[in-house]
Amino acid sequence: GQISADSGAETALTSFNQYPYRIRAFAGNQINFKLVGSDAQTSSGTFKTMVDFSTSPVPATATLSPTYGSNPARAYISWRPCIQDEGPHVICVEATDHHSNGATQLTSLASKQQCVSIQVSRVNAPTIEFFNTNGGVINATIGKLSTFGARGQGEDCQSAIQLEPDSGLPPEATFSAWDSGLQPTLCQQTTKQFSWVPPLHMGGFDHLICFRASTASDSCTGPTPVTVSCVRVTVRRCVYSLQQDQQLQELAAMFGTDWMKLWSFNMDLRHPDYLVYQGQTIRVGMLYKTHPNELPEQVAKRMGMPISQLQDMNYDIVPGAFIPDGSVICTIPNSCSGLV
Repeated sequence: GQISADSGAETALTSFNQYPYRIRAFAGNQINFKLVGSDAQTSSGTFKTMVDFSTSPVPATATLSPTYGSNPARAYISWRPCIQDEGPHVICVEATDHHSNGATQLTSLASKQQCVSIQVSRVNAPTIEFFNTNGGVINATIGKLSTFGARGQGEDCQSAIQLEPDSGLPPEATFSAWDSGLQPTLCQQTTKQFSWVPPLHMGGFDHLICFRASTASDSCTGPTPVTVSCVRVTVRRCVYSLQQDQQLQELAAMFGTDWMKLWSFNMDLRHPDYLVYQGQTIRVGMLYKTHPNELPEQVAKRMGMPISQLQDMNYDIVPGAFIPDGSVICTIPNSCSGLV
């Protein structure tokens, strides 16, 4: 804004954010304003011009710096609002010129006030966004790497985000920093990647893997809320992803069976010694749909396999507990010892 000053000259005050512009600030975040005041009458010879600032009452914890320079002059307002400052605040500033000619002091005039409206809010919970999942679901395969990304971002853009597992990870899984290649933003964010190669005996795993995003809190911000969001991770039964140079004989030993059974489960393999490529999926058992009130011990006896082997093939099998009716589990039938 500007006003007429002495001798028809003008005094002007500018700031980075001027009323009616409004700022939304968050408890615990730093706010800084730079004020610039200038007068059209510049110093020359014995004629001197200086500009300084005055403000309306500012919040108790805000500070106004000394004035730097004479014309133009600069000053700074700094404020870190806290939770008790929640609500609206208005800071108004004006610039005043001071002229002198030798020992003579001339009349001073002030600029039109410039005001900034600040709405202080408490910090809401961060958001969590997942990448490379199928509608929030990951269908993994034993022996094959599965990954997805997670990004936590705070509403206030300034607070650092902590993004961690909420209730533990599956065996041998990791959750670490990730360069996602996503378009960066001006706001603080944390991006990490979940990586997992399901080990043997994880077939039938089906759990929600949850993550929590939070921001640091102190006496100024008050307790900050936490976001928990989950991805459902499942592991296919009776399927294994071959590693480099693996053959049916080695794979059979890993699953407690023989290579001829594995070959019989994979009729598309024309020769047991010629597996095609690393990452090729092999069926390592037969799927069986359970009947009402079946116990794992009953299924194992019927299939002619040890109960320990049935457990190894099915992560969710609990000895002595009824298997839910209609469940599809993995078995390795033994026609010599199974029940007819």
